[in-house]
Amino acid sequence: MNMYSKAALFACTLLFAATGCVPASFYRTAADLPSGMMLAMGDNRAGQLALDSDETEQLTVTGLGPYVKVRAGAAHSIALAPDGNVWAWGDNSRAQLGMTGLDSANRPVKVAGLEDIVDIACGEWHNFATDKFGAVWAWGRNDKGQLGDGTRQNRFTPVRIPLLRGVVDVRCGGEHSAALRRDGSVFTWGSNEFGQLGLAEFKSVATPVRLHSLKAITAIACGADHVLALDRDGNVFSWGSNDKGQLGDHSYIDRNRPVHVTGLSHITAIEAGYLHSLALNDIGTVYAWGSNENGQLGIVDIQNSTRPLGVTSLRRPAARIFCGGYNSFALDTKGILFSWGYLYSGSPNALAVPGDLLDLSAGWRHTLVLHSRR
Repeated sequence: MNMYSKAALFACTLLFAATGCVPASFYRTAADLPSGMMLAMGDNRAGQLALDSDETEQLTVTGLGPYVKVRAGAAHSIALAPDGNVWAWGDNSRAQLGMTGLDSANRPVKVAGLEDIVDIACGEWHNFATDKFGAVWAWGRNDKGQLGDGTRQNRFTPVRIPLLRGVVDVRCGGEHSAALRRDGSVFTWGSNEFGQLGLAEFKSVATPVRLHSLKAITAIACGADHVLALDRDGNVFSWGSNDKGQLGDHSYIDRNRPVHVTGLSHITAIEAGYLHSLALNDIGTVYAWGSNENGQLGIVDIQNSTRPLGVTSLRRPAARIFCGGYNSFALDTKGILFSWGYLYSGSPNALAVPGDLLDLSAGWRHTLVLHSRR
């Protein structure tokens, strides 16, 4: 790793420690973000890897890019280009590619109606794009109101969410969504079957609703049916489905309002998988809890954990963490990427990434990686 790469990694680590995420508003345009080429691995039966094979167990060159961000859904993918345009490929059974007339696409197609985009988010079958003004656009499946446009109609083209302004991060769950604003407030909408909206009830809503019980939040993360939030003091809160212990509150009880995740302190980043959760503290320790059916906690000989456990099998401190549906990732302070869970069992395995890691996103069964161009 060269001097520039080390400086960039250190700066990234400081930014994560201060905010828990890189807000969309940090960059004035997508062109301000570092761009790179895309690698992919995992399931490709819907074309979500943009490769010719049905599946690959190793990171594979796709030839796609340059992109500045990539996001993976259940069986589709989206990417943000330096010019602020969004591209999509894979499964289109629920309008998640932003167009009609295609069941799927194994090569990227441009999502019409978007410009000046600086951030993107991908759920199981729905997507969001945030523009440089903090406005949010949505498309895809909407049967539970997860797009937040006040309807329950699927959207084949992006629509603006009128009640969201000043947004710095949007996250998608299975059928619910969450947004973080510059003032540290959190909004949720969509399915609420397990209390994943945190509204102290179980009624689904089709427009964003503010969670007044949360303040000074710096980061959010959505699993299939649960949500995590990180405040500026390094405390983690969780709510929603808890059948595998993914809330980390020492129980298997669903929660319809935020609860404090005990046993964690000085947390700088959070991520949520389908049924598990991760947290990173200020000295680079990674914590995991929830389902371990695919080894995604990085800990052997346990099925689930209802409390955060340190991933001691990582030899060096981590600088960043990522969650897939059934797997987990950590970028260590030497710039080496490790993965565990789906495809790699419960022991962290180093993945060969040419150049520096710029972005990573994992869906149900596929993973997308952006790396710097040498």
